[in-house]
Amino acid sequence: MSAAPPGASRVFIAHHNAQTARQACRELSDAGYHTEWASTGQATLAALGKTAADLLLLDPQITGPSSLEIIRHFKNKSTQPKIYLLVTLENQPLSEEGLQGLEAGADGLLAGPLMGSGFLIQVQTFDHLQQQQQHWKNLATASELQKQALARQLEAEQLSVGHLQAAQQQSELSLQQARSGEFHARALARMLEGLLDAIPDIIGVLDKERRVVRYNAAGYEFLGITPEEARGRYCYELIGRTKPCALCATQESLVTRNPAKLEKYVPEMDRWFDVRSYPILDERGEILYVIEHLRDITAQKKAEQALQESEERLRLALASAEEGFYDLNIVTGEAVVSPEYGRMLGYEPEEFQESNAAWRERLHPEDREHVYETYLDYIAGRHPDYCVEFRQRTKSGEWKWIKSVGKIVAFDAEGRPLRMIGTHTDITSQRQAEAEREKLRAQLTQAQKLESIGRLAGGVAHDFNNMLQAIIGNVAMALEDLPPDSPARESLREVETAAQRSAELTRQLLAFARKQTIDPVILNLNSIVEGMLKMLRRLIGEQIELHWKPGGELWQVCMDPSQVDQILANLCINARDAIDGHGTITIETANITLDTTYASTHVEVVPGDYVMLAVTDNGKGMSAEVKEHLFEPFFTTKEPGKGTGLGLATVFGIVKQNRGLINVYSEPSQGATFKVYIPRARQNSASATSPATRTIRKGTETILLVEDEAQVLQLAGRILSQNGYTVLAAHSPDEACQMAAEHNGPIHLLITDVIMPSMNGRELFKKLAMSRPELLCLYMSGYTANVIAHHGILDPGVHFIEKPFTVQSLLGKVGQVLDGPDKENTTNS
Repeated sequence: MSAAPPGASRVFIAHHNAQTARQACRELSDAGYHTEWASTGQATLAALGKTAADLLLLDPQITGPSSLEIIRHFKNKSTQPKIYLLVTLENQPLSEEGLQGLEAGADGLLAGPLMGSGFLIQVQTFDHLQQQQQHWKNLATASELQKQALARQLEAEQLSVGHLQAAQQQSELSLQQARSGEFHARALARMLEGLLDAIPDIIGVLDKERRVVRYNAAGYEFLGITPEEARGRYCYELIGRTKPCALCATQESLVTRNPAKLEKYVPEMDRWFDVRSYPILDERGEILYVIEHLRDITAQKKAEQALQESEERLRLALASAEEGFYDLNIVTGEAVVSPEYGRMLGYEPEEFQESNAAWRERLHPEDREHVYETYLDYIAGRHPDYCVEFRQRTKSGEWKWIKSVGKIVAFDAEGRPLRMIGTHTDITSQRQAEAEREKLRAQLTQAQKLESIGRLAGGVAHDFNNMLQAIIGNVAMALEDLPPDSPARESLREVETAAQRSAELTRQLLAFARKQTIDPVILNLNSIVEGMLKMLRRLIGEQIELHWKPGGELWQVCMDPSQVDQILANLCINARDAIDGHGTITIETANITLDTTYASTHVEVVPGDYVMLAVTDNGKGMSAEVKEHLFEPFFTTKEPGKGTGLGLATVFGIVKQNRGLINVYSEPSQGATFKVYIPRARQNSASATSPATRTIRKGTETILLVEDEAQVLQLAGRILSQNGYTVLAAHSPDEACQMAAEHNGPIHLLITDVIMPSMNGRELFKKLAMSRPELLCLYMSGYTANVIAHHGILDPGVHFIEKPFTVQSLLGKVGQVLDGPDKENTTNS
């Protein structure tokens, strides 16, 4: 019994779940109640036989003896506690045992889980009600004694005036007490009304004509009406009907004067309800009101239907599955099993002897403790059901997944379990199918994540790059106009640097989402790595040494230089994070030939010449399990907030986009090596001309410039005009078509944004080329959305400049298109 202040009420909790009972006792003890609990009927009767209680909170699911037997036991006693049945346990409707308990004489219902403020309020309310009832009982006894005393005094004619005055005063005191009792009764009514409104289910009070007296707050909210609108109307009118429902629990209670229950579908609302009705009778047995309790079980019904469909599919899929039966003597541990029980494990009946110990020995080591604890908890009565899945070793040493279901069917005189029967089902195929479905579901989820990020990246890149274009271009123009010694030049250079960094971040976002438009060129990896060493040293910090080992006479590769930068940066960041304190990171390159022998054991490899780029660290390394998931998007072993899991996924995407492969070599505490293989480029490096190496010439041609972003249109037009070009500037494709139609002279080049309202850049070029077949086209965009590129690689013959661009890169690209060898070729449509 828990400690509590003197005079506190005693509450006894009888619940089949010991953990729930202990938790409820702790909450009531904290509120000042004396508490005690038991998990069986026998223990309950024994404890209450020693120490009386004011309130008994009784679980209808308790056994040995049952809740009904406990109620009848106390109803036959002169002194008894107030008994309240626990209902809607674990958010389930009131059980049949609960209804029978009310009929057997339980004093009331205690709703909801045995925890929280709702539980405490109900106990306090019932305790207050019990104390009030006892108080009025005592007052009634005192009044009767007083009446008898007055009668005796009157009969003896010895009542003096003083005695009369005292009697009058006593009567006035009784009247005051009655008024006080009426006040407390009203307070109790308000408390019960508040408790009713706190219940999330719909609770209604109907008269015997089925007119609405009131609903609780949940009822008014669900029906969408006010108390005034509901009061006096027939209940069926509130759901749009003109006559009573064919199935009605309230009507059944009106006829039988007993509680009723049913499940009911209301087509007007397309909802399922669990409906319970409880008649309220007067002292003559006539019905005063009917309490109607409705719980929305639509989700449950849909789930049951889905479960039935799923179970039917599973039944058909597993129709040929073996199933074995067992009959276990719990006391001795010996078991009698069916022949199929042994055959599913590879044994013939004559060679298979089952026992509890043998079964436990065959359990998989990873399952053994959990499964045996589940069995013991069921045997001890701590779990109502026994259903567990585990792996068992077969005769051949393989593992099979088994589903075991069982039930205790015999007890001794003291309620101890004696015998348990059940089935074993081979669910290996089902488990494998579930694992495959989970794998496919995970792949779909990852694909959806990537698609969402791709859409986000595209939307951000298009608008963000337009803003960066205005910043970078105007800064460049301002720098050209300023004298060399102007103090403003340094500030403008900082602005230009920050804008270029922002542009690089946007490119990285697009690269991860596989949305970046790339323009592969012939390059030497040694040159690219050497150009990044300074930046990489800043990136990894001073505590880590960076070693560079370039391969001699390195073959060339064909890829976008910015993608090489991303590979190096992400691999070095990953290596840095794997090193605790001081360490070393080594970058090396080499020529590698992967022959058919190597390709035969690596299905993703195409035999041929590759250039290898390797990054090695002496950090903490990784396990085989980590390596298995290393390149999955969003997979990370870092602490929350320390990594997004996108870096290595980005590297993997870039490598695959360039028809390469990546291998990882690592062991725990042994560091890691990432080896990237890029196919050797067969073209001559002299054939690749970078726009940055061209001489910027003065222009004389006419250019039609189309851009829906006003700042970019003005900037590009200014750059081209100052370099000698005649510029026709249009804010939209429609305006461009009109300008082209009205212009009498030649138009040599169309420079157009790719993504625009009403018509994209490719569609605009096709339309203009019908009347001007000699027209050349240069696309510009921060995000092409596959309009002029497929899988991020530009279509053949397409000229493209990525936003944000510099003054020099724009003029160089324009000159390249106008002077290029494909000037006569208009296939870049």
